[in-house]
Amino acid sequence: MDPPAPIPKRSLHLLTTDRRHKLAVNRLGHCAERISPALAEEALRCQEALQPYGKSLIEAVREYVATLEARRRSVSVGELFSEVIRVKGQDGRSRRYVHELGLYLRRLAREFGQRPVGSLESREIDDWLRALPGSPIHRNNFRRNLSVAFIHTVDRGYLAANPIVKTSVARVVDRPPEIFSPEEAARFLEACRALCPEIVPMHAIGLFAGLRAAEIERLDWKEIKLARRHIEVTAEKSKTARRRLVPIESNLSTWLKPFERQAGPVVPPNAVDKRVAAMKGAGLPKWPRNGERHSYASYHLAHFRDAAKMALNMGHTSTALLFNTYRELVTPEEAADYWAIEVPKGGLS
Repeated sequence: MDPPAPIPKRSLHLLTTDRRHKLAVNRLGHCAERISPALAEEALRCQEALQPYGKSLIEAVREYVATLEARRRSVSVGELFSEVIRVKGQDGRSRRYVHELGLYLRRLAREFGQRPVGSLESREIDDWLRALPGSPIHRNNFRRNLSVAFIHTVDRGYLAANPIVKTSVARVVDRPPEIFSPEEAARFLEACRALCPEIVPMHAIGLFAGLRAAEIERLDWKEIKLARRHIEVTAEKSKTARRRLVPIESNLSTWLKPFERQAGPVVPPNAVDKRVAAMKGAGLPKWPRNGERHSYASYHLAHFRDAAKMALNMGHTSTALLFNTYRELVTPEEAADYWAIEVPKGGLS
């Protein structure tokens, strides 16, 4: 049976309360006896409020009930973040990733730790992100890491939707990546060689093989195949969880050969303090963020002119971003000087 046609609103206003009720009973049967005139009026007002959004009353009720159910199952912000960190560790994410994720999440937990997750609104989180000190990149990094946690809340049924989606992304002015000049790279490696030679291999690999800092930290000498002229980045140690072989260029080989071992970590203890000492010795005032990897990409593209090979070496699946980021940052002459940086004659002392 087709549903009864709706009663025009103008006609309803002309009817007495009793007449409306009798008419509803005739049209809807005994179900109408449970609908009081006040409830009917409220339903009409709700429907009118929803009309501009093209939603029905039952759609609105279902969505709101889902939100209430999610809030009922919710946990506190502090409990959520502890759960996310534990789950990411169980999922096989690297210790570095889990540690950095925890730093971001604990910052928000200090502000909202006791609040139920379901009570947080996008507006509150957006205001909190905007008030963070630091650069737009810093803010966007926070936003990205918080989104990881809130995606987990949706997956677990704590929330019906990810509130981070409705927060604003900070505008980042596109600036070229900071890199080392050939002279700076040579001075730095010379300072390493003179002051703390044990960090020479890790920084030579960063400059001339372009591995990510986290990949170098996990690298073992058994994965450096000098005779076969490549470094194996295993799937377990790669950020992308995909194995790749990175060529050892001729100049890199001269820096690695004196330190060659069968096995053992490439990065020595207290590597950061030793790097700072070498920076001072080389007269470098600051350490560019990802400067070694950016330098590798810039000089590799200018010298070898093969974006596809560079993307493969760096563990990227697309050349478009790399090409747009690193194209013509350096001249071919500068690139030739960079790839000519070798251990001085006489070797390492």
